[in-house]
Amino acid sequence: MLTFNAKSDLVTIDTDNGKLTATTRIIYDFTELFEGEEPGNKPILAVGFRFIDTATQPGKEPRWNNLDYVAKSGARTKEERAAAKLKGTFESEPIKPGQLLQYMVEDTRPRAFILQQKNPTITIAGLLKHTDQNWTTDEGDFVGGTFYFRKIATGKETTFMRLQVGQGAPQLNEFNIPVFREPVATVASPFARSHDLEAGPLVPNNQYSAIVLLSNTKGQWTVSTKDFKTKQRRMFLQFTHLHIDNDGDPFDSSNAAFNIAVKFGNQTVTGGTFEWENDDINDEDSNKRDFVLPSDYWVVIGPDRLDDEGLPVTVEVSGTEEDGSWIFDWLEPDEHASNAANDRAIEYPTGLFREHIPHATRVFKATPDSGNFAFTITMEYSIEYVEL
Repeated sequence: MLTFNAKSDLVTIDTDNGKLTATTRIIYDFTELFEGEEPGNKPILAVGFRFIDTATQPGKEPRWNNLDYVAKSGARTKEERAAAKLKGTFESEPIKPGQLLQYMVEDTRPRAFILQQKNPTITIAGLLKHTDQNWTTDEGDFVGGTFYFRKIATGKETTFMRLQVGQGAPQLNEFNIPVFREPVATVASPFARSHDLEAGPLVPNNQYSAIVLLSNTKGQWTVSTKDFKTKQRRMFLQFTHLHIDNDGDPFDSSNAAFNIAVKFGNQTVTGGTFEWENDDINDEDSNKRDFVLPSDYWVVIGPDRLDDEGLPVTVEVSGTEEDGSWIFDWLEPDEHASNAANDRAIEYPTGLFREHIPHATRVFKATPDSGNFAFTITMEYSIEYVEL
């Protein structure tokens, strides 16, 4: 797993004792990026940093400064530098009260990417040691099944906002700021007068706590916490059609039995098994290769079935093309097909405006386990998140 974070993303400067700046440690582990890559196609990593403060022009992104992270790690020998290229730590740039310090890593190879969504970025806030502020003029939140959304307006005060979500009770750091040592999600919004932040992905039907920290361009800050529980997921699955891709008999029609099993984790869902047989299938006859499944081939999962682990829901389809007597079985044995080698899991979009699926279609392809017999099951489904 790629690691790129700060030992603490809240740096407190003790100006009462004459301190003007402070630092933290940046921790990184890029080993995963280099595994499995050909010698001539290894990642070319670039680490950059930038400050955001009162000198930053509104609406204008400050430029990134290149950083030799290997040299900054303190590596000296060839062996040390080779190791530090993959894994190590280094001291951050000194940060003043009211500043934001960001670090970013990217793979500079053409068309390369490190993460599917964006390059990893660290945001560190410089804070004063003592402060007690309240700038909030308007706020609200919204809890989904897979996310927590928080909106805060701070009137005329320009503020930085950090939203951290975790499980269990927050801990106080050395400056009595509540933090999660191992947060589930941390998101931040640079200096603005209104913030909209979404933390996720979260697991449905789970208890969480949110920590919101606001700081201004002077380094003054305020913090608040809130407990919440994510909504429970409810799914409706309807198996609608069966298509014969290959009937397993090159000379004539054949008969076959088909099975569908819906599982939640490793357990078969109650009412989630279906069996269907047909003694006249033929992939060359349009009337014998496409079938409408019975209307009662449906199942509802949740909300009472969901647990705290957010186990996956999978659909297993299998079938057997049967040749009947032992004579035909000797000439042409029964053929089996399943989706064991294909993707069985149902994907869940996460986040505000994304997690709710009013209607979607999914196909499960059963490919040959033996012989040529193959078929496809079509499923229509919906996903919603509810409070009980």
